[in-house]
Amino acid sequence: MNQRHGKAVHVQKENSSVPLEVNAAKLTVLATALTTLADAVATFAALLALEDVAKAASEEQSQSDAIQKQLIAMQKQLDFLTSEAAKRL
Repeated sequence: MNQRHGKAVHVQKENSSVPLEVNAAKLTVLATALTTLADAVATFAALLALEDVAKAASEEQSQSDAIQKQLIAMQKQLDFLTSEAAKRL
């Protein structure tokens, strides 16, 4: 009878551990889903940052182009004024 009672306790422990294993598996799935969601949010944030950097670079290039055009115009004016001054000497 002692062996029988021992087997019953052992079977009961096995049965009670099954829900724990199922709950552990469910928690693992939930943790994995949350991790995946966090990765997606991080990826989205990185894309937004990349867009900001690209936009800033584009604006900087536009400013640089405008400054370059102004410098070319100023150089032409200097060349013209230099040639006019040379004519008067």
